[in-house]
Amino acid sequence: MGDIVNPPREIKFMQPQPDDPTVESTDDREHRRMFYTDGRKLQKSKGPDYEEIAAKWDGNKLVTDEVGAHKGKISRTFEVSSDGRQLVETVRVADSKGNHPVNVQYVYDAIDEREFNQ
Repeated sequence: MGDIVNPPREIKFMQPQPDDPTVESTDDREHRRMFYTDGRKLQKSKGPDYEEIAAKWDGNKLVTDEVGAHKGKISRTFEVSSDGRQLVETVRVADSKGNHPVNVQYVYDAIDEREFNQ
């Protein structure tokens, strides 16, 4: 829940190949999330620095359905804007019965890493 109230300032997404079932996310706090879209068995998280999350593709959106604190429901949608200049993360949080949903949206501006690696 901490990331929902206090999100990272920077996120980096990587997918090795277009058909690869793995999408990796790292943030400026050195938290690493692996999103798997192939239904594989996931490892339990051993701390806040690494997490494996089941995901699926809905067109060009990466979508997750997760269980949060007290068996609450959390779903995340990651989508690149139509102009390719922003990553939009939409987080929906609800209690265990799906009541009292809250939607939060974060928008991250894209950067060209080549500018920083010269």
